[in-house]
Amino acid sequence: MALDSTRAMLPTCNRCRTRRIKCDASLPSCANCAKVNFSCQFVDAVLNETIPRSYIKSLYDRIDELNSLLSVQNKRDSATNSLNGQISLPDEALFGHHTIPSRNGQSRYLGPSPPALSAFSVVSSLVSLGIGLDPPAMLSGTDSIHDLIDLAKVDRSMVSPNIIRVLLAHYDRCIAPAYPVLSSTFTADAETALKRLQDPAKFKVLIASGIAAAHKAYHEPSWRVIAKICRHWAGELAGTIIELRDADAVEALILLLVYELADPESCIVFELLDFATRICLELGWHRIEKIDESNNSSQEQADDLPDELNDCDKRRLMSVLRSTDRQLRLIFQRPSMLSGCPTTSKPDSVVVFELYMEIVSTVSCLGPNPETCPLSGHLLSLLSVLDRLPWEDHLAQECWLLILPVCVAHSRSLMCCAQPCSITVPNFQFKVLEAAVSVLDAVHLGVSSPEAFMPPFIATSKAFSAGCTLVAGIKEGWDGAEKVTGSLLKCSEALSFTAPLWRGGRDHYEVWRKIVAVV
Repeated sequence: MALDSTRAMLPTCNRCRTRRIKCDASLPSCANCAKVNFSCQFVDAVLNETIPRSYIKSLYDRIDELNSLLSVQNKRDSATNSLNGQISLPDEALFGHHTIPSRNGQSRYLGPSPPALSAFSVVSSLVSLGIGLDPPAMLSGTDSIHDLIDLAKVDRSMVSPNIIRVLLAHYDRCIAPAYPVLSSTFTADAETALKRLQDPAKFKVLIASGIAAAHKAYHEPSWRVIAKICRHWAGELAGTIIELRDADAVEALILLLVYELADPESCIVFELLDFATRICLELGWHRIEKIDESNNSSQEQADDLPDELNDCDKRRLMSVLRSTDRQLRLIFQRPSMLSGCPTTSKPDSVVVFELYMEIVSTVSCLGPNPETCPLSGHLLSLLSVLDRLPWEDHLAQECWLLILPVCVAHSRSLMCCAQPCSITVPNFQFKVLEAAVSVLDAVHLGVSSPEAFMPPFIATSKAFSAGCTLVAGIKEGWDGAEKVTGSLLKCSEALSFTAPLWRGGRDHYEVWRKIVAVV
């Protein structure tokens, strides 16, 4: 019997049976028990024992883990063709990927990220053209990219009122437009009277100052010490705020999340994102638009945990949380707890985002079969939709970068699709190159301007994918490729700028240097 079918047959828990209310099959507890933080248990009729659902979840997790290990073992790439220590093409599949059964009714797909797709595509293109490419010396490991700072020995008086004033002004000017977590700008009292503030207000001032200092450190490394002091100081105050699991806790977690975007050295971005999302779901913020639309008070609404924010502030924080979640999913293809909480509106950005995820999933499944055309079937319909999107949409341009593996696979295919299409393969290639140039222009402007805020790993991912696209187009002689060689310098500058800012930056830059060396 399938795992998902077994999960659907879970008995009603004891609490829901006693209260005679509907019980779902969620794990590790049903929605009703999760709201009140109640241990969800049911009576097994066969064993005649009380079984906690958390135990069932642990069994499913173990099954998922074993399935993942089996999938990795079965789909391990063959590398027997490598000669002289150079990179060679895999035998079995163009991209390594595997599927893990999920408990939500759909299988969970684990595949390479878009930067990895781009890197593998350009390497495949170069190797198929007979160009030798030495593998990079991998890589940075777990060592910190910065000299360790002993915060216990640092004098906090370095964070003077004047420093706070400068940093809060920088936050309002450069960070808040991109991540509007706080509802208003800081007052003069907050800038000059830090010691007299209560802990929640002091936390906001310190973490906002830390975010601003981390951003200023991109261009002036001396600010890094100030950023670390502010973050450590704010972290001491965060525990008592977050443990209340209320609106202030959500705001604090999102501010900590923005700091991790600015300085991702601690590698806790996903932990903060999941924690903030979980509290938002507990508070019922994902139902705000539905509640406003129906304009009545339901029992489900009454069960939500109390908070003091108005609906406008809740929507603003949920918007920042959703935006950050999507930014991370674009790069890491990580499942999201918010994906099952659709909004009543369907903005164009959501449509383009869903198209992006669908293209990634489809392109990742391409195989190196020379007797089939990659431009066929479902992928062709996706490309037709993409071709109708406004060119000015930045996410639509990133969607075009995902077509690089298709272009590379098409050049190695002996067959050509007979299905009608609005644009030809050369036009596809031209649009991919044009999108790469536009993305690089935007990233280069974002990292070179002291006033623009673009998280380092997001800038690295975009620049690396766009740069790989340019290299493939130049080496394969696509139409218009001779006009884009100047953009390679922008890619190198962007990657060298972000290399010291996070642990994966040096890895991307090292791989890029190996690739661009053959151009």
